[in-house]
Amino acid sequence: MPHLKTETFKIKTEADVWHYPKVKISVNANGEFYANLESDVRISAEGVLKQQFIEGEKIKVIASSLNTLESLIEKIYRNHYEPKITEEPVILYNIESHVTFAEDKDGNIFPNAGYPNANWNMDYNRYGEHHAAKPSNGGYCLTIGAKAMMKTTYFYGDGKKVKYKPYYKGEWHLGRDNPAQQLNNWAAFNLDYDTCKEMPYTDEAAEFFYSLLYSMAKISKMIQDNTFEQEKLLQLIATGSNPMLPYNNN
Repeated sequence: MPHLKTETFKIKTEADVWHYPKVKISVNANGEFYANLESDVRISAEGVLKQQFIEGEKIKVIASSLNTLESLIEKIYRNHYEPKITEEPVILYNIESHVTFAEDKDGNIFPNAGYPNANWNMDYNRYGEHHAAKPSNGGYCLTIGAKAMMKTTYFYGDGKKVKYKPYYKGEWHLGRDNPAQQLNNWAAFNLDYDTCKEMPYTDEAAEFFYSLLYSMAKISKMIQDNTFEQEKLLQLIATGSNPMLPYNNN
């Protein structure tokens, strides 16, 4: 399509910093004015234009008049160069279960729904969607993870981008003096920021999750101490008892 001109936009931020993005403006066969912007302004463009763009691809802006096009481009770049920023401490956490079972009306648990008066627990969001055709690989498992994080949100007009970094209440990352440090001392796991849940940070919440992870570690140690070596496992079986966890043998 015919190239109309290359426009240099002059964008001044509140911090008195000037930016001069250059944009090629063209006209298509329908007489519409358009420009292709670089992909780094995607979030701002999505907020201004109210549409989604594919990450990494150029942003096409179209308008019926040159003035409208230039106004949209200027707004996109202004939001891009000067986002509003907020910070808040949060706790990111993931509590995920892959344990499928059946139960009766009294809450008694059974391996499957073939037992009298037992029905499958169908709360897939809570326990995972597993069955004979979609088994849980390697056995059943319970996953727990939590981290104290500083959440930084960049608002590009109506668009936004969120980043997280570890939060230690102003102290260093190897310390153990406050609940945020103590929680983040459990460091040998990752969280998927896109799927885990979050809550506002409080010392009480950090202490709770620290205790929950501590309990997971104790349970893991107790089970492995008694079952990892097959000799110990056979001794445990021979005793006819289970000293690790109480259960109701239905």
